[in-house]
Order: sequence, then structure tokens, then C-alpha cells
Amino acid sequence: MADAHIAALTKGSNGKRIVVHTKGMWMKEIGIELRKLRPKTAYPTKVLPKWLTVVMAMFHPKLTVKAVKPSLGRHVGYDVGTSFADLGMTPTPVQDTFLDGLDSI
Repeated sequence: MADAHIAALTKGSNGKRIVVHTKGMWMKEIGIELRKLRPKTAYPTKVLPKWLTVVMAMFHPKLTVKAVKPSLGRHVGYDVGTSFADLGMTPTPVQDTFLDGLDSI
């Protein structure tokens, strides 16, 4: 990620937002992938029921039900077709990114 930030500052266009990712993943998918990479460590893979998410939003100081409800279960995708080429980068496999993050902790 740091490499992408540096490349965006040096090679990117002013005012252009650049999204760099190779795969959109739900939190459950991330937990499953982390368990594959580090089987001895427990990572959450359960999905919070939508109704419970709404109830929790009622009591959270920075959330509202109105803000939370429309995004529940909704997947947002981004076109990153030119991002890596614009930055002169090769995408890093998601598993390598996870391992780098885990090893840095």
C-alpha cells in the first residue's frame, strides 16, 4: 500500500482518485483466507445478522439506522482497470498482502 501511495504522488494525476485492489472481499472471506494462511490462529468468519446490525446502530454514537440500512448486504465494486498501469505497478496477490500484514504485527 505504501508503494501505491508513493507512486500516486509521483506518477499519478492531480485530483485523480486511484483505487488499488485486486479483489473485493467480504469480511467473512477475509477471515477464511486468514485461517488458511495461519491455521493456528482464530479469525472471525461469522456474519452478523442484518437485524442485529440495525439494532446496534441504534445505540452506536456515530451510526444511524438510516445510514446503515441501505448498505447492508450490498457489494460495491470499483473499476481498477487502469490503476496499476497508471502507477507503473504490478498487483500483489491478496494472500501476499495478508501475509505481509500478519508478519508486521
